[in-house]
Amino acid sequence: MTKPCYGVGYGKPPLHTRFRKGQSGNPKGRSRGTRNFATIFMTAMSQSVTINENGKRKKISKIAAAVTQLANDAARGDKKSIQLTFAWLRTLEPRIEAQETKEVIIYSGVLAEDDREV
Repeated sequence: MTKPCYGVGYGKPPLHTRFRKGQSGNPKGRSRGTRNFATIFMTAMSQSVTINENGKRKKISKIAAAVTQLANDAARGDKKSIQLTFAWLRTLEPRIEAQETKEVIIYSGVLAEDDREV
């Protein structure tokens, strides 16, 4: 057995166990058809559940039920729910404003000066 000419230790593996140049450390890669966490999560949250609202049965998605429950808890005064609701509002506010339609003011069939865009 030959002794390596460099120190073998933490961060210095023996030459025969190192990755070869040009060869991937994971040659098979991720198997086909494997779904990531986001896909699995959204599949689960988009499933529908039946709830009772004002004495009537109603089917809504799990994510809609969770958001409704969060809003109800925040309205009841739960501090954690209020903090979470405001955090989500700050995050989503630019998207909500972008979705709102711009109100157009028409004076005698002509667009107002400030609203003219091409």
